[in-house]
Amino acid sequence: MLNQREMDLISYLPDYLRGIREFNEIGGAEENELRQLYSSIGILWDNSFIVSSDYQGIKMGVIVRN
Repeated sequence: MLNQREMDLISYLPDYLRGIREFNEIGGAEENELRQLYSSIGILWDNSFIVSSDYQGIKMGVIVRN
């Protein structure tokens, strides 16, 4: 599932920037946002299929078809 993806944005920074506290804080905040995004994408993906859809996904499918 997408929301269980490991993210380490700090590893993409050059070595000389990794030790700067501000970049670590920014990276941590962005990782949290990306986790929420991947979680939402996973729910949207699951709701695309009847077998894995939840109530909200089925309800939206009925609304779209009418």
